[in-house]
Amino acid sequence: MSSFEELHRVAVRIGGRDFDRWQSVDISYGIETAARSFAVGCTRDAKGIAQSDIALGDPVEVYVGPSRTKRKVLTGHVDTIEPSYDATGTQCSITGRSRTGDLVDSSVVGKRRFNRQALGAILISILEPHEISAVIDGDPGELVERFSIDVGDKCHDAIEELVERYGFLVYDDADGDLRLLRAVDGSFERSPGDVLYGLGASMPTNVLSADGDFDATDVYRDYRCRGQSVGTDDGYGELAAGIEALERTSAIGRARTLVLTGEGTSKARCLARVQWEAATRLGRASTVVYTTKGWYRSDGGLWQPGTTVEVDDPYCRVDGRMLIVNVSLKKSSEDGTTAEIVVAPEYGYYAELPKSAKRSIGAWRSPV
Repeated sequence: MSSFEELHRVAVRIGGRDFDRWQSVDISYGIETAARSFAVGCTRDAKGIAQSDIALGDPVEVYVGPSRTKRKVLTGHVDTIEPSYDATGTQCSITGRSRTGDLVDSSVVGKRRFNRQALGAILISILEPHEISAVIDGDPGELVERFSIDVGDKCHDAIEELVERYGFLVYDDADGDLRLLRAVDGSFERSPGDVLYGLGASMPTNVLSADGDFDATDVYRDYRCRGQSVGTDDGYGELAAGIEALERTSAIGRARTLVLTGEGTSKARCLARVQWEAATRLGRASTVVYTTKGWYRSDGGLWQPGTTVEVDDPYCRVDGRMLIVNVSLKKSSEDGTTAEIVVAPEYGYYAELPKSAKRSIGAWRSPV
């Protein structure tokens, strides 16, 4: 059986060599994150790392766990190398991101205009120069009538603007490729047998700390989308310009309305947009960060975004199944080896609000 230290070993592979004597670690990945990131540092082997043949921009892979059963959690490039020394000794730290970090930083070359093209075809046009692939889980439906990318637009910004029309989540995987998921009720896998017990729970707490954030600033009662289709001989004027859809929730009783314009070319597309907007704004207004000892679930797997976990936390007023949105694997001399697990209502990541979900979450009395 592997020791606790072996289970929480991090190997950073650069140039075919594994560097694994890190004393500080921070690896972060999630379903709202365009690019996974890592930051590692050490003093014990700092000189050997600082003077090794590592260059900025080098390809990098990050693994977690014992040598024989290690799991890859990131594929990308080195962003920074920071060697230092003083009277007390030497230090060296390295940071990097997933291959998809290039999509965050890079602009699309030239102005692009797309008319009646499939979502996948537009993605390929953006991703091809970076040799990054995309897996689409879910049916995007009809062709994209019109989509434009202006000079200077960043690649990932363009992708997000495109896929949110269809209610897709977009994030990266351990190989540095993109994943697109159009989530609906039941899409997310459950974490087997795990329960996070908070302050005042029915069982002794198994979390080190919790930090809740419930914010109504961006939540509305009514969501309206007004679209416009291309005029034809049979459909023009008000018929072409009068497309509108409404989604109303009961989370806010006051007359708070968000109007989106130019977002759809059909009533169905406008309806999909307001349903997605209502779900994401409501669900993402309620988050809790739980800090646990170690990086693993009860079944031996790493804590994983995009899976659900049961939460029993009377103090934060959270009770039931929640979605893991982000995970940060951390190690430091001050706090030891911990995982920061960000959870939120899973309906906040669906393409639309499930009408049967009436459960209160945190400070919300009646979410939908």
